[in-house]
Amino acid sequence: MSEEIRKILKNYEKRISALEAILKKKPKRIPREFKGIYADIMELVNEGVFDNPQSLAEVAKELRIRARHYSYDHIGVALLRLVRKRILRRIPEKREGREIFTYIRAT
Repeated sequence: MSEEIRKILKNYEKRISALEAILKKKPKRIPREFKGIYADIMELVNEGVFDNPQSLAEVAKELRIRARHYSYDHIGVALLRLVRKRILRRIPEKREGREIFTYIRAT
């Protein structure tokens, strides 16, 4: 009986190893909680656009390049919510004589 149990365990180990190999190959996906503008901005985050500070205008320009047209108000609200979720950080900077916020990856 112990030989039969060993065969069963060996079979399970093979199956588990195969499943682990499949799971490691899956590409990173955007979490399902993000849809619409949030998914588009998270795509920019995942591609490294926010590795350097980006202003609201720069984010809007990058989205327009990708044929994602949103108003500045919508982009600003989405960026602020991502700051509150600690995905992005907001940094005040002085540009052209006025203070604006730039956004950068939080981690």
